[in-house]
Amino acid sequence: MEPELQLEFSLAEGRKLRNIGMALAALPRSEQLATARQVAEEICRANGNVCIDEVREALQLEAGPSNGANWMGSVFRTRTFIWKGEIKYSTYTKNHARMIKLWELREKPDEL
Repeated sequence: MEPELQLEFSLAEGRKLRNIGMALAALPRSEQLATARQVAEEICRANGNVCIDEVREALQLEAGPSNGANWMGSVFRTRTFIWKGEIKYSTYTKNHARMIKLWELREKPDEL
């Protein structure tokens, strides 16, 4: 009998698990998330675009279990923002210079 292969590849399943995890992480932080989204929108109106580093800096969020990337990853998961393909390297030290997206305000958030 062959051993069961544990290495599984499924983009759809990976996205499903990501979305579930983000929703669970954001749920107890709903007030912080709403504030972060408001700040992101204000920055975007002032600058034309916004990234998560700018939101973190504006909120003065330090790394820690309550300020981790799990709920912060949900800031732009709303129809208010749209990614137009632009990225940059994060300057937030604990992000290890990973690439992050630059977001813009969607012209008509209620339409897709």
